[in-house]
Amino acid sequence: MPTACRCARRWPGTSASRPTACSPATAATRYWASSSWPSSEGTRACFPDVTYGFYRDYCSTFGVGYREIPLRDDFTLDVDAFAEAEENVVIANPNAPTGLCVGVDDVRRIAQAQPGRLVVVDEAYVDYGNRSCACLLGECPNLVVVQTMSKSRNLAGAHVGYALASAEVVSDLNDAKSSFDPFNLSAPTMAIGVAAMGDTDYLQECCDRVIAERERVTDGLRARGFELTDSHTNFVFARRDGLDAKAWNAGLRERGVLARHFDAPRTRDWLRVTIGTRDEMDAFLAATDGVLAELGL
Repeated sequence: MPTACRCARRWPGTSASRPTACSPATAATRYWASSSWPSSEGTRACFPDVTYGFYRDYCSTFGVGYREIPLRDDFTLDVDAFAEAEENVVIANPNAPTGLCVGVDDVRRIAQAQPGRLVVVDEAYVDYGNRSCACLLGECPNLVVVQTMSKSRNLAGAHVGYALASAEVVSDLNDAKSSFDPFNLSAPTMAIGVAAMGDTDYLQECCDRVIAERERVTDGLRARGFELTDSHTNFVFARRDGLDAKAWNAGLRERGVLARHFDAPRTRDWLRVTIGTRDEMDAFLAATDGVLAELGL
């Protein structure tokens, strides 16, 4: 496959699955969720309690027992807990919605602690200034790295993703994907994916622009009294003492600005805001000022 060849040139010594039109983690998760004996607790999979909701939804839909391992109080990953876990592991790195990243050395430790299980690292946001764990594939045969073209390459409408792993794991992944939907990409979509893999200048330009704007918005929110995580993605995750995040979100919506509120115990005080153009982020900051003024904050 042309896309697999592009991946092999970018990451020598690795194998890539056929591109898939579903979430970049879907084919890997199908394999990952059913590829091991249950743990002593009867679960096959584990992931953080605050992360991309797809993992939980997938396991629930297909009856796969799972366990959520709590992030630390500061939303960082509990590396020791994942290294000790018996189940297959999936980690979004950087994580969503927190935006935080775990280092390559920590991922290596998690993968090598239990070689008989799979460790899937979902790198949907890796291009925003982070190091890919694909460099570990030669020493961690149980590692699967999944990426998407929906974020940094601006191809969300194409729904193209791929997995990087050992040749043996990729063969199994392709078998798993084929059992669900073997003909899920059109020829034009594959051509778009191949072209996107080769256009590294455009990729870097887009990422640099998002990173610069993310830092500007971060500074702007901090100047307004907000607390933010150290985001390594194309969004910021923010809160402010005395400000109801749900009310902030509603006030932004009334002013024509859309953000994302996660109404769960650990995240209900926070709002996730995607980084757009400079004009769009100026509108967001102005709308935030309007909400603060309206609430007397």
